[in-house]
Amino acid sequence: MNCTADADGAISCKGWLSDIQKEILLNSEVIAINQDITPQGAPLNSSDITQWARHLSDGSAAFAIYNPSALPLQPQELWFSALGWAKGTKATVRDLWLHEDLGTFTDSFTCKEAVASHATRLFRLWPLPKSDATPANY
Repeated sequence: MNCTADADGAISCKGWLSDIQKEILLNSEVIAINQDITPQGAPLNSSDITQWARHLSDGSAAFAIYNPSALPLQPQELWFSALGWAKGTKATVRDLWLHEDLGTFTDSFTCKEAVASHATRLFRLWPLPKSDATPANY
């Protein structure tokens, strides 16, 4: 809220969102994951809450890296086998906060940048058909 008082002391308030708040609340790629009909995501390892995944209804998967600590979280690797995907699976990966395609990866994907303190990185992965190099049409 952005509140101001006039000369008579009457206060008026106007709703206001920062650019980062708008990016979070209006990001259609993130909203699509949130609104997917599949069950919610879960930690990939019950003793580690830094890596989360969710299978999506189109056959893709969401992968989030959450840093609960006060220090940057060093690069994190996701093995596609943790998603139940077969050895040799190739997948395209997209960074949903940067709106950037990161390329095609085989068997694993590594987020090479450190994740800032109390921040989250969010990716979407599409497994590729064995004989194709474009995302599968589901």
